[in-house]
Amino acid sequence: GILEVEHVEDESTSEGEWVQYGCKKLGTGQIKIKYLTTQVSPSDLIGFNNTGNVCVWPSEEVMAFYCCKHKELFNDLCVCELGAGMTGLAGLMLGAESAAKSILVTDGNHQSTQNIQVNLEANREHFKSTQMNSSILLWSKDTDFGAWVNAFDVILCADGLFFEESHYGLIHVLKMLLKPKCFALFFAPQRK
Repeated sequence: GILEVEHVEDESTSEGEWVQYGCKKLGTGQIKIKYLTTQVSPSDLIGFNNTGNVCVWPSEEVMAFYCCKHKELFNDLCVCELGAGMTGLAGLMLGAESAAKSILVTDGNHQSTQNIQVNLEANREHFKSTQMNSSILLWSKDTDFGAWVNAFDVILCADGLFFEESHYGLIHVLKMLLKPKCFALFFAPQRK
Protein backbone atom coordinates (compact mmCIF):
# COMPACT_ATOMS: atom_id res chain seq x y z
CA GLY A 1 0.00 0.00 0.00
CA ILE A 2 0.92 3.64 0.03
CA LEU A 3 1.39 3.53 3.81
CA GLU A 4 3.36 0.99 5.80
CA VAL A 5 1.52 -0.73 8.65
CA GLU A 6 3.34 -2.79 11.28
CA HIS A 7 1.84 -4.73 14.18
CA VAL A 8 3.07 -3.51 17.59
CA GLU A 9 4.01 -6.59 19.59
CA ASP A 10 2.88 -7.02 23.21
CA GLU A 11 0.53 -4.02 23.26
CA SER A 12 -2.64 -5.49 21.78
CA THR A 13 -5.50 -6.46 24.09
CA SER A 14 -8.97 -7.92 23.73
CA GLU A 15 -10.19 -4.33 23.22
CA GLY A 16 -7.85 -3.40 20.43
CA GLU A 17 -4.85 -4.14 18.27
CA TRP A 18 -2.01 -1.60 18.12
CA VAL A 19 -0.23 -0.91 14.84
CA GLN A 20 2.22 1.69 13.57
CA TYR A 21 1.56 3.69 10.42
CA GLY A 22 4.16 5.54 8.42
CA CYS A 23 5.18 6.34 4.85
CA LYS A 24 8.78 5.67 3.90
CA LYS A 25 8.20 7.19 0.45
CA LEU A 26 7.44 10.55 2.09
CA GLY A 27 9.87 10.10 4.97
CA THR A 28 7.18 10.42 7.64
CA GLY A 29 7.64 9.28 11.20
CA GLN A 30 5.51 6.49 12.58
CA ILE A 31 2.39 6.97 14.66
CA LYS A 32 0.69 4.38 16.84
CA ILE A 33 -2.91 3.56 16.04
CA LYS A 34 -5.29 1.35 17.99
CA TYR A 35 -7.77 -0.66 15.91
CA LEU A 36 -10.94 -1.68 17.69
CA THR A 37 -11.22 -5.45 17.60
CA THR A 38 -14.71 -5.88 18.96
CA GLN A 39 -17.05 -7.66 16.57
CA VAL A 40 -19.39 -5.43 14.57
CA SER A 41 -22.67 -7.18 13.84
CA PRO A 42 -24.99 -6.34 10.94
CA SER A 43 -27.44 -4.82 13.45
CA ASP A 44 -24.67 -2.41 14.58
CA LEU A 45 -24.55 -1.04 11.04
CA ILE A 46 -28.29 -0.29 10.81
CA GLY A 47 -29.44 3.27 11.46
CA PHE A 48 -26.44 5.41 12.33
CA ASN A 49 -23.43 4.82 10.11
CA ASN A 50 -21.02 2.66 12.10
CA THR A 51 -18.84 1.53 9.19
CA GLY A 52 -15.87 3.47 10.57
CA ASN A 53 -15.57 0.85 13.31
CA VAL A 54 -15.16 -1.97 10.79
CA CYS A 55 -11.69 -1.12 9.45
CA VAL A 56 -9.49 1.67 8.14
CA TRP A 57 -10.87 2.17 4.64
CA PRO A 58 -8.54 2.84 1.68
CA SER A 59 -9.89 6.38 1.23
CA GLU A 60 -8.67 7.28 4.74
CA GLU A 61 -5.19 5.98 3.89
CA VAL A 62 -5.14 7.91 0.60
CA MET A 63 -6.25 11.06 2.42
CA ALA A 64 -3.48 10.58 5.02
CA PHE A 65 -0.90 10.15 2.23
CA TYR A 66 -2.16 13.23 0.35
CA CYS A 67 -2.15 15.38 3.48
CA CYS A 68 1.40 14.36 4.41
CA LYS A 69 2.62 14.84 0.84
CA HIS A 70 1.11 18.35 0.74
CA LYS A 71 1.59 19.23 4.42
CA GLU A 72 2.58 22.81 3.61
CA LEU A 73 -1.05 23.47 2.54
CA PHE A 74 -2.05 23.22 6.19
CA ASN A 75 0.57 25.48 7.79
CA ASP A 76 -1.00 27.75 10.45
CA LEU A 77 -4.52 26.58 9.52
CA CYS A 78 -7.34 25.17 11.63
CA VAL A 79 -8.36 21.76 10.28
CA CYS A 80 -11.34 19.53 11.02
CA GLU A 81 -11.56 15.89 9.95
CA LEU A 82 -15.16 14.72 9.60
CA GLY A 83 -16.17 11.05 9.88
CA ALA A 84 -12.71 9.95 11.02
CA GLY A 85 -13.85 6.47 12.02
CA MET A 86 -12.24 4.47 14.81
CA THR A 87 -8.68 5.69 14.24
CA GLY A 88 -8.55 9.28 12.98
CA LEU A 89 -5.58 8.16 10.89
CA ALA A 90 -5.41 11.11 8.47
CA GLY A 91 -5.86 13.76 11.15
CA LEU A 92 -3.25 12.16 13.38
CA MET A 93 -0.68 11.74 10.60
CA LEU A 94 -1.28 15.34 9.51
CA GLY A 95 -0.87 16.49 13.12
CA ALA A 96 2.46 14.69 13.37
CA GLU A 97 3.81 15.88 10.02
CA SER A 98 2.47 19.40 9.45
CA ALA A 99 2.59 22.81 11.07
CA ALA A 100 -1.20 23.10 11.24
CA LYS A 101 -2.39 25.43 14.00
CA SER A 102 -5.03 22.96 15.22
CA ILE A 103 -6.73 19.75 14.13
CA LEU A 104 -10.10 18.56 15.41
CA VAL A 105 -10.68 14.88 14.61
CA THR A 106 -14.39 13.99 14.68
CA ASP A 107 -16.85 11.18 14.15
CA GLY A 108 -20.53 10.73 14.92
CA ASN A 109 -19.98 7.45 16.75
CA HIS A 110 -19.18 7.54 20.47
CA GLN A 111 -17.06 4.37 20.38
CA SER A 112 -15.01 5.81 17.51
CA THR A 113 -14.36 9.13 19.24
CA GLN A 114 -13.31 7.38 22.45
CA ASN A 115 -10.75 5.37 20.46
CA ILE A 116 -9.58 8.45 18.55
CA GLN A 117 -8.86 10.09 21.91
CA VAL A 118 -6.79 7.04 22.95
CA ASN A 119 -4.86 7.39 19.66
CA LEU A 120 -4.33 11.12 20.24
CA GLU A 121 -2.91 10.48 23.71
CA ALA A 122 -0.64 7.69 22.42
CA ASN A 123 0.88 10.10 19.87
CA ARG A 124 0.85 13.41 21.80
CA GLU A 125 4.68 13.63 21.66
CA HIS A 126 4.61 13.73 17.83
CA PHE A 127 2.30 16.74 17.41
CA LYS A 128 4.88 19.50 17.98
CA SER A 129 2.94 22.80 18.16
CA THR A 130 -0.28 21.54 16.53
CA GLN A 131 -3.18 21.59 18.99
CA MET A 132 -4.93 18.21 18.64
CA ASN A 133 -8.45 17.40 19.87
CA SER A 134 -11.21 14.91 19.19
CA SER A 135 -14.96 15.16 19.53
CA ILE A 136 -18.22 13.59 18.57
CA LEU A 137 -19.90 15.54 15.75
CA LEU A 138 -23.23 14.65 14.19
CA TRP A 139 -24.07 15.80 10.68
CA SER A 140 -27.43 17.34 11.50
CA LYS A 141 -29.23 20.66 11.34
CA ASP A 142 -30.00 20.13 15.04
CA THR A 143 -26.33 20.01 16.08
CA ASP A 144 -25.13 22.83 18.33
CA PHE A 145 -21.81 23.87 16.76
CA GLY A 146 -20.99 26.42 19.47
CA ALA A 147 -17.42 27.72 19.13
CA TRP A 148 -16.91 25.72 15.92
CA VAL A 149 -19.03 28.08 13.80
CA ASN A 150 -16.77 29.50 11.07
CA ALA A 151 -13.76 28.12 12.96
CA PHE A 152 -12.03 25.99 10.30
CA ASP A 153 -9.89 26.82 7.28
CA VAL A 154 -9.94 23.22 6.01
CA ILE A 155 -12.34 20.30 6.28
CA LEU A 156 -11.09 16.78 5.51
CA CYS A 157 -13.43 13.88 4.84
CA ALA A 158 -12.86 10.33 3.58
CA ASP A 159 -15.83 8.24 2.42
CA GLY A 160 -18.27 10.87 3.68
CA LEU A 161 -20.35 10.81 0.50
CA PHE A 162 -21.30 7.13 0.54
CA PHE A 163 -24.67 7.44 2.28
CA GLU A 164 -26.85 9.81 0.27
CA GLU A 165 -29.22 10.34 3.19
CA SER A 166 -26.41 12.16 5.04
CA HIS A 167 -25.62 14.64 2.24
CA TYR A 168 -27.91 17.44 3.46
CA GLY A 169 -26.52 17.16 7.00
CA LEU A 170 -22.97 17.17 5.63
CA ILE A 171 -23.63 20.31 3.57
CA HIS A 172 -25.04 22.00 6.68
CA VAL A 173 -21.94 21.03 8.68
CA LEU A 174 -19.66 22.44 5.97
CA LYS A 175 -21.65 25.68 5.88
CA MET A 176 -21.48 26.05 9.65
CA LEU A 177 -17.85 25.08 10.28
CA LEU A 178 -15.92 26.58 7.38
CA LYS A 179 -14.55 30.11 7.40
CA PRO A 180 -14.93 32.29 4.31
CA LYS A 181 -12.12 31.67 1.79
CA CYS A 182 -11.52 28.12 2.92
CA PHE A 183 -11.53 24.67 1.35
CA ALA A 184 -12.70 21.11 1.88
CA LEU A 185 -11.00 17.96 0.63
CA PHE A 186 -13.09 14.84 0.05
CA PHE A 187 -11.62 11.44 -0.74
CA ALA A 188 -13.82 8.59 -1.96
CA PRO A 189 -13.63 5.69 -4.38
CA GLN A 190 -15.45 6.00 -7.68
CA ARG A 191 -18.91 4.48 -7.37
CA LYS A 192 -21.64 3.95 -9.92
